[in-house]
Order: sequence, then C-alpha cells, then structure tokens
Amino acid sequence: MKMSIIKKAVTSKKFYAALICMILCFAIGFTLVPARISQAEEADGTEKYESITINAEDYEKYLLDGVVEEGADDTSDIDMKLELSGHPKLLYDNAGLLSDANQVRILNRLNEVSERQQFAIVIITVPSLPEGYTPEAYADDLYDYMGYGYGSGHDGTLLLVTMKERKWHVSTTGFGIRAITDKGLDYMSDRFVPAMSDGDYYESFDTFITLCDEFVTEAREGKPYDVGHMPKGSFDFFRAILIALGIGLAVGLIVALVMKGKLRSVRANGSAASYLKPGSMNVTESRDRFLYMNVTKTEKPKSSSGGSSTHSSSSGTSHGGGGGSF
Repeated sequence: MKMSIIKKAVTSKKFYAALICMILCFAIGFTLVPARISQAEEADGTEKYESITINAEDYEKYLLDGVVEEGADDTSDIDMKLELSGHPKLLYDNAGLLSDANQVRILNRLNEVSERQQFAIVIITVPSLPEGYTPEAYADDLYDYMGYGYGSGHDGTLLLVTMKERKWHVSTTGFGIRAITDKGLDYMSDRFVPAMSDGDYYESFDTFITLCDEFVTEAREGKPYDVGHMPKGSFDFFRAILIALGIGLAVGLIVALVMKGKLRSVRANGSAASYLKPGSMNVTESRDRFLYMNVTKTEKPKSSSGGSSTHSSSSGTSHGGGGGSF
C-alpha cells in the first residue's frame, strides 16, 4: 500500500515537472519566434518604406496629362516621385518603350549621374502630345511644373519622346543651357537619335545619359562643347593607314590605265632626227612679254558665335534645347 502511494506521488511530481517544462518552452518559443521571423525578413532583403503624405496642392502640382492619372486610388505613384532630395522620378516610360529590367537600369543611371553632377537628367516618353502642345512647349512645361532641377537655376535637361508624332525634344534649363549648346545638341542627336530610329530605345537613352554626363563635366571645367571645341572621336591609326594605301593604289591604277589608253598610237623611235628639218628655223632674238593674269576671290566663311538659343516657357522660365524627328 505504501509503495503504491509512493509511486503515485513520484508520478504526480513527474507530471507537474513535465507540465512546467512545456509551459517554459512555449514561453521561450513565443518570445524568440517573432524575432527570428523579423531577422528572416531583413535577411530576405525586403525593404520597408515610410509612407509619405502629400496634400492636395502638392498633388495637383505633380499632375500633368499623360504623366500621372488623376483620381488614383492611393498615393503610391506619387510616393515613387519623391526621390533624390524631393525631386520627382527621373524616368516616365508612358509609351512602354522599355522592358521592366531596362527601366530599372535607365532609372538607376539617371539617379546616379543626376545626383553626382547635381544636374537633373530626365527622360519622359508619351504615346502622343496633348492637344494644342508642341514638343518644345510640352517638354518645357513637364520640366517646370513637375519641379525638376537642382539649385536656384533649376539646372538640368529633359528628353521628351512622342510616339504618335515620332518626335523628340530636349529642353535645357539653368546650367543646362550653358552645358548643352546648340552645336553640342547637334553632336549629341547624331549619336542617340539613330538608335531611337531603329527602335533600340534602351541604347538611345543610355547614350543620351552618357553624353549629358560628359557635356556637363566639360562645362563645369569652363570649356563647354561648342563651335570650335567638340568631342574628338577615337582615331584608329592602322585602319587609317590601310584605307589611305587602298585609295592610293586604286587611284594610281586608274591613272595608269587611262594614260596607257591614250598612248596606243605611239611607236618608239630610235632618234629625234625625223622631227627636225634642217635649216627650217633660225632664232636671232628672244624675249618674254606679260599678257594677263587671273585673280580668283573666295569669301571667307563667317564663324558662328556659338552658345545656345533660348526662349521662355509658359511659366516664364528660360529654356534652351532643340528637337527633331526620328
């Protein structure tokens, strides 16, 4: 009887001990699991963004037909604009010319170069121009009313591409007017527009960003690319030599063949005696007499003063730039 009571007591103690251990394990697990989940989320690389509140006045400021749809259900689209110290987003591919991956690549380049140079470089594509707008006026208004630019002069440039009209336009503002001159823009367009015409918009936009970076750097050093001072392309010396030799050989061969064709009736003669008639000519006096001279005058081309032509937008801001078709 005593043994039975002892066994029951021991069993009861084990039960309570096991129960206490279970409660302790549950408590510890309840404390550690959320922490592990939080660490896992951080390790997973998921970034968390703080929500941004924007009032109605600021929201209207960012609205522009073809860029932001009015009446959006949330402010996530607006939140994405507030990058780089409050600047709106630097790429809007509303015409759908870039893949998602290429949009990320172009936007990253725009962000990096713009922040490093303190010079906004913006690219916006639209299906068509709003009614009543020219490419120049629309590009200027997009830049002005969306709040782009660095510093008091709102330094920067914007490339607008309109698909229906097949037009492109570059608007420059502030330091951009000095950095990207009329002559400089001609040089730039010769390099980024061909890829645009071929439908390679990623290559076109990437080239545009690279050229803007180079032009701003040169202008910061006090030597903006302009008339008499343009980027020098790479020179392939050996290729130039081969081309020159090839052209020289071709021209020499043609000349030799032509001369040979004219001499077909000529025969070799052993002496010049047959061309001379004895006593036919007796020179007693000789002198030179000046008859006349020809003077040809060519007007010297007038050198351009260079720089940028400017105009005022609807906001009263001065802009430079230019555009064309692709």
